[in-house]
Amino acid sequence: MDQPVIGVDVGGTNLQFGVVDERNRIVGRARAKTEASGGLTRILENIDTGVRVAAADAGVPLEQIAAIGVAAAGAIDVPRGIILTAPNLALTDTPLRDLVAERTGRVVVLDNDVNAAVWAEHQLGVVDGDTLGVWLGTGVGGGLVLGGRLYHGDAFTAGEIGHTVVLPDGP
Repeated sequence: MDQPVIGVDVGGTNLQFGVVDERNRIVGRARAKTEASGGLTRILENIDTGVRVAAADAGVPLEQIAAIGVAAAGAIDVPRGIILTAPNLALTDTPLRDLVAERTGRVVVLDNDVNAAVWAEHQLGVVDGDTLGVWLGTGVGGGLVLGGRLYHGDAFTAGEIGHTVVLPDGP
């Protein structure tokens, strides 16, 4: 990687942005509110603004950013770049990859947030071999690396733990 890339974490409440250089050092950052209640248009505006602020923080013109990686909770059809369902964002069947690419003029990759985190840990050598990563946040998510490849599963929900019954008569 000769040019920096930007990572975007799309949470139900907050957006976080990081610019990473060719040595995997974070050289720029930004944060913003997601404002999911404002709908898709507001989310896209906030992502676009955050990407530009993060690039400026790194001292890099947006045109010199090689790609943008967007990670969001929910079921993501990675090959098509579509959020199938993201309850925290109230999005369904949303072509987020292409919408962000149109706004920024950059190549965009979209995946599930925990998949992205587990893959990064694997690529950077923090974990080795077959790996299950479990993240606790607003929800509980999982990501799988099997045989050196990120595993998405047939429905793009591999590793997702889902609702676990703690109290049988509870919510």
